[in-house]
Amino acid sequence: MKWQIKFLRNAIFGIFPRDLQERLRKIKRALVPYGDEFDLWTLRQGLRQVGMLRRTGCDLAGKNYLEIGTGWSPIIPLLFSLVGCKSLILVDRQRLISQYTFVETYKNFLIHKEEISRDLQIAVSDIESIFSRLPGLSVEAALSQLNIQYVAPFDLLKNNFPDQSLDVITSRAVFEHIPPSVIGNIFRECKRLLRYGGVMCHLIDNSDHWEHGDKSICRLNFLKYSPRTFRFISSMNPLDYQNRLRHSQYKAMMEDAGFKVIFDESTPDERTIASLDSLKIHPSFRQFTKEDMAILSSYFVAKKVC
Repeated sequence: MKWQIKFLRNAIFGIFPRDLQERLRKIKRALVPYGDEFDLWTLRQGLRQVGMLRRTGCDLAGKNYLEIGTGWSPIIPLLFSLVGCKSLILVDRQRLISQYTFVETYKNFLIHKEEISRDLQIAVSDIESIFSRLPGLSVEAALSQLNIQYVAPFDLLKNNFPDQSLDVITSRAVFEHIPPSVIGNIFRECKRLLRYGGVMCHLIDNSDHWEHGDKSICRLNFLKYSPRTFRFISSMNPLDYQNRLRHSQYKAMMEDAGFKVIFDESTPDERTIASLDSLKIHPSFRQFTKEDMAILSSYFVAKKVC
C-alpha cells in the first residue's frame, strides 16, 4: 500500500473520538483476530534481548522485570519468565492483550519450543511443563501463574512503584513513537525505578515506518521533510507518530539520565548509506554522519551508574 493512502486512512481514523476508536478496534479484532500469524520476528528479537543481557553478565534468574509497551502479544515477557525472572510487570498506554492474543502466543511458543530451548539454554520439557498448565485459564489467571502483572491503561510517568524496586527494564519498537522530551523523562524514571547496577535493554526502530508497507520509498525517506511538515504528517493519528531521532541521540539521552551504555550492537545499513547520496536530506539532519543516520535498528543495554 502506498504510504500516502495509508496516511489518509489513518488520518480519517484519527478524527474519531478515542472511545470510538477503541470500539472500532475491538470490532475489527472480532472480525479479523490479531494473532493468526505469530510474530516470529518479535520472538527472535526477544531472544536477542536475553542474549544481549547475558553477554553483559546479567543473570536474569530471580530478577524483577518491567516491559514498556508490551502490545497485543506478551511474547518477550514470556521469554523473560522462562529464564527465571521472579516478577514481571507489563505496561501499555491502552489495554491490548486479550484472551485470544495470549492463548495464541503461548500456543506458538510450543510450536517454536526447539528454537526457544536452544537459544535460552533451557530444556524443552521445562517449556512444555510451564505452558501445559495454562489451557482453560483466563488471561488474568494464566498471567498470575507466571508471576506476571499486566497494567493497562498505564502512564509510566505517573506511577507509584517504589524507588529501586526493579532490576531489568526492556522495550521493543516503542521509543521511536514517543516525543523526545518525554523519552528523557522516561529514562530518568527508569533510573529511579532501577536498583544500582540495574539495566535497561531497548530495541529501537529508527527507520521510516511508512516504508514498512511501501517498498517504493527509501528506508530514511522521512528525513527529507522539514520538522514542521513532518510534524503535520505524523500528528494526524497518534499511532502514526515517529520522532525521527537518530541512534546517537538515544545514546546521549540515556547517558544524560545517569546510565552508561555497556552494550551497543547497532550497525549502519550499507544499502541505506548508499541511498543517502540520492536522497535530499533536510538541513536539520546535516549534523549527523551518514553512518549514524543509517543505523536503522538500535540495540542498547544501559546500566544505572549513579
